[in-house]
Amino acid sequence: MIDDRLRTASQVLRHALNDGEPPTLPQLPGRRSLTAVVVGLAVIALCVVVATALSPAAHQSVSSQVPPPAVTLAPVDPTTSTAARRMTHLVRSLSELSSGDDVHRLQVRLAELGFAIADIDGQFGVTTRQAVWAYETLVLEEPLDHVTGVVTDEMWQTMQQPTTITPRRAGQGTHAEIYLAQQVLAVYRDDTPVFIAHVSSGTAPSRDGSGQWCETVVVDTDANGAAIDPPQEQPVCGIAYTPSGVFRFQRELAGHHIGDLGGMDNPVYFNYGIAVYGGQVVPLMPSTHGGVRIDDTLSAGFADVVHLGDLVYVWGDDGKEPEEVTKAESTPVFSYPAPPDTYTVDAGETVAAVAAELGTTVEDLVSLNSWTDGATHQFQIGERVLVPSPIRIAPLLTGLLESRANEVALDRGLSLSVSYQDLPAGSVNVGRVLAQTPPTNSPIPPGAAVQIVVGRALPPTTTS
Repeated sequence: MIDDRLRTASQVLRHALNDGEPPTLPQLPGRRSLTAVVVGLAVIALCVVVATALSPAAHQSVSSQVPPPAVTLAPVDPTTSTAARRMTHLVRSLSELSSGDDVHRLQVRLAELGFAIADIDGQFGVTTRQAVWAYETLVLEEPLDHVTGVVTDEMWQTMQQPTTITPRRAGQGTHAEIYLAQQVLAVYRDDTPVFIAHVSSGTAPSRDGSGQWCETVVVDTDANGAAIDPPQEQPVCGIAYTPSGVFRFQRELAGHHIGDLGGMDNPVYFNYGIAVYGGQVVPLMPSTHGGVRIDDTLSAGFADVVHLGDLVYVWGDDGKEPEEVTKAESTPVFSYPAPPDTYTVDAGETVAAVAAELGTTVEDLVSLNSWTDGATHQFQIGERVLVPSPIRIAPLLTGLLESRANEVALDRGLSLSVSYQDLPAGSVNVGRVLAQTPPTNSPIPPGAAVQIVVGRALPPTTTS
């Protein structure tokens, strides 16, 4: 049943148009069905806008079930639009590795619409393919599993239509909008798109524990973007989740950096350790540990487009508007040290070797881990093995603040033996654990002491 407010809005719209007919678009040969769809979408979009304006709740948050349209095909005067742009046809479909003048025209048109391409050179490369992906999901509203990256003549005709891509949050100056369901990032300046790119975000659909990852990483940047010198090898776990909500760009780093979430080129942080950053591989589907990855050839340009303090709106696929997301829901799942009751297997280790190293039996190990192939179980590199009680595995303490290291040790039934190393005042490692014995991932008896070395600032020198 049509809502009364929407019916009223439709009547208002028809009255405003005088003749009671929707505005028309330039007619292309053989494209009547497409034009009808476009007109229908434009009318529906305008009806929703008018209905919202007439509603008593006009100043409340937008319905999470029907987000504002981000794309419209603008009605124009056909006599001026055809003169301004001569419509062309493709004699072939364009895809990665295609080259020629038709690819150049495609790149120019995508750039006109705001899609980021590394080089407009007539070569259908990686960033051209990603721009087409973003066009398919954002403009054509194709679901990710229907995206092809192939430009047919039918798509090219649609792309040549007068198209307006507008932000979901207008009037915000320079700001970024990230649509996780479409895997698209858009930066708007005065409501005009200046940088639209395909992204790959976290693989976890929620923060409830699915999508957990555990890896040993060499970290040179902490969760606050501060340098760790020297870099520390850390076995860490996390949930590969990209939260939605409203944020601001907080800090940026030039060059390549490695944090808990992995390697990042030119990261611009907006939610603790979550950043928009460059990477060499940006697949169609979500693939990261929680960050928002764009192609590395675009990352330096992105850092030039946005400014620290700019707003960042992130839409998830849970139907909520960014403003409706609570602080707890928008906070990322921070990476954490590998669980104390697991052991990371080295390459080539056998079940018997692991059992001997842990001081337990093959039978107990097999039973606890529920291996169907028993003592012949084939380990994967980096596989984590549950260890029988009361065995403990030395936790990761190196790189933590001394107070946090003490909390981790107590939580695992261990104690600390602390010594100090003097460092220059202002060093990022003052107050942090510089080294530990035994090293991370080593079996250790319950109640045993872990020896740690903590950085301590030298007293300031005085001059007479």
